[in-house]
Amino acid sequence: RARRARPLVLSVDDSLINQTVVECMLGKTCDIEMYVDGRSAIEYLEACRAELPDVVILDIMMPEISGIDVCRHIRQVMGLAAEVLPVVLVSANSSEALWAKALASGCNAHFVSPMDKRKLQAYVEVVVGASGDN
Repeated sequence: RARRARPLVLSVDDSLINQTVVECMLGKTCDIEMYVDGRSAIEYLEACRAELPDVVILDIMMPEISGIDVCRHIRQVMGLAAEVLPVVLVSANSSEALWAKALASGCNAHFVSPMDKRKLQAYVEVVVGASGDN
């Protein structure tokens, strides 16, 4: 994948407050494409296969299509491996059962909301650097 001047992050969350938080955390160093539901995110990803984002951040608990379902779609339907399109799942729910489902969906990482700014920034730096090496 061609390296961009600034990494592109796809942020998907039905909470505009959470979207604003992600933008505040990453907006100085990344371009952020925001969607408020899983269906729109899937449509965006399907339409931009040639220019995929560098990382996807998905809220797990969204109406209709959950973040877990979007991650499954990315991995199984679109056939995009974790190395090709890193996916981070986020939820305020920290139950082991939920995180087991998240990991089984093919996500690269999961964060408990509210997210730690330094951890998220460091994670994005690592995966963007790794994807730029390919």
